[in-house]
Amino acid sequence: MHQDNEFELDERMTQETKEFVVSSLRIIRPSQVPNIDVNLSRKARAANTAKVLSKLNFNNLNKIEIMVKNPNDDYEIPVSIFTPADCVPDSPITVFYHGGGWTFGSRDSHYHAVASCATRTKTIWASVEYRLAPENKFLVQIGDCESALRWILNNKSSIGTENSKVGVSGDSAGGHYAAILAHEFKKELDYQILVYPCVDLTTKYDSYEKYSNDCYLINPILIKFFINNFIDEKDIGMPRASPLFNQDFKNLPKCLIICAELDPLIDQCYAYENKLRQTSNECELCQVNGTVHGFFHNGPFLPNAFGQAAKAIDNFFQKF
Repeated sequence: MHQDNEFELDERMTQETKEFVVSSLRIIRPSQVPNIDVNLSRKARAANTAKVLSKLNFNNLNKIEIMVKNPNDDYEIPVSIFTPADCVPDSPITVFYHGGGWTFGSRDSHYHAVASCATRTKTIWASVEYRLAPENKFLVQIGDCESALRWILNNKSSIGTENSKVGVSGDSAGGHYAAILAHEFKKELDYQILVYPCVDLTTKYDSYEKYSNDCYLINPILIKFFINNFIDEKDIGMPRASPLFNQDFKNLPKCLIICAELDPLIDQCYAYENKLRQTSNECELCQVNGTVHGFFHNGPFLPNAFGQAAKAIDNFFQKF
């Protein structure tokens, strides 16, 4: 660690990461987030997102908006579907779930990530606006994510073609949902792309302690806050909450895991990769060095880190 003028930073951080971390910490430290009203935090995040969106232009994409009904309570889930003008024949369809600790985030906050991946890979991506915690607890959000995926699977010929492969993806909490659904829909899915996913809500990994400083932008205090928002303590070890604990890991969709070197969740990523490989699943892991949790949806500020992830995703698709 070395001391910036204001903050203690990790010497392994790239220059773009250091600059992003300092600018983020000037706004708020991760350990302070639990003390702020959730709705106020959401408004501030939405205002920052709006500034970013105003500078983005993806004219190559055809975007359509649909509403998918969750049959459990008839809630209508907004889904954005992005199709590039130069879409590959029989394009795969990736159903994406945004991160944000189950509490924050939206299709807007992850628009750059999803639109960039659709553009680079020349494939179709669908971004899902599931309900957030703490207003909605486990299993409400999973029901939203599942309903959107089921609709895509049932309508893939009208979105892509009858030959389109379908996969799931997400970052952080969104990667958590994607991993869960990859188990539950493993006979119907062709792939999964998990970006620093949270797959175990119970274990205190060594990386939690190793990356506990505020400069890593999430820490054990914030992780605990997010988990408490999302789920009751008695349920955190259930496989539907912690997919690492699923008993059956056989025949899962082929998987790409992308992780950040300086992330409290990195040990979980390697634990999940190991479990996938132990049961002979096809799995790749891409570690993006010198950066922190959250880089994937902050591509405009961390272009080199995001670019490495986007390249790994593109290469993953090239092997189909």
